[in-house]
Amino acid sequence: MDYFNIEDWSFTLKNGKEVLEKKFNNIEMCEYIDSIEISDENVLVEWIFTSVVMQNLDKNQFKGLAEHFAKDKDEEGIIHIPKQIGCFISTKD
Repeated sequence: MDYFNIEDWSFTLKNGKEVLEKKFNNIEMCEYIDSIEISDENVLVEWIFTSVVMQNLDKNQFKGLAEHFAKDKDEEGIIHIPKQIGCFISTKD
């Protein structure tokens, strides 16, 4: 699904330093390492369909999504989803 291709987004943690280097000399990225833990795969599917890019899609095309996520559960029945969160601190000399 191209909806999740973050390369197309204009500013991310992946490309932020390159974008900021056009205007700033000193750039520091501060990353906050975190994850979401979900035990009910149906809640995850419901959350996915609340996103703007998914709201107009036919949910019938995604039958089996909950079963797919259920396969990703660990031995304790938890799905671990990493989050990429951070900020840049930029200054000019």
